[in-house]
Amino acid sequence: MAKQKLVEAEAAAEDDVTVSAEDELERAACTLVPVRKDKFNAGAVLPYGLTIEHVYLAMNEFVNFLGYINQQLNSKSIQRFESMLMPANFSSMVGEFMTSTIPKHCTTLAKNQYHNGRTRPAPEGTVPCKSASTHLVTLASAYTI
Repeated sequence: MAKQKLVEAEAAAEDDVTVSAEDELERAACTLVPVRKDKFNAGAVLPYGLTIEHVYLAMNEFVNFLGYINQQLNSKSIQRFESMLMPANFSSMVGEFMTSTIPKHCTTLAKNQYHNGRTRPAPEGTVPCKSASTHLVTLASAYTI
């Protein structure tokens, strides 16, 4: 179901880019590029039932989200979202989005609700104790560039 929505969103997004034809770099930046599953580190060991498929689906949701936001900004001649934010703010937003999205696909993880805690997912059932810092999941090694 989620994969079908992803395919439909990608097809619709390709037709929605309204940047000027002269600005090829901006056009390229506003065109959705799906996450390539073949670029994931197949040897990554992910904890707590998390799989590459879960991360892949969450990353594609982020790409679609960013594409939607950028298309709306572009329709009002406003610069792309990632260009207007400071890099640390954009990075934080990506982390928050992934932390909120991964548990939709991996039911063994939940967002750490501790207000000053790390925003990475924690194993389901450990979150209410608000001390899941020893059970944090780092996903950086799951995706190779």
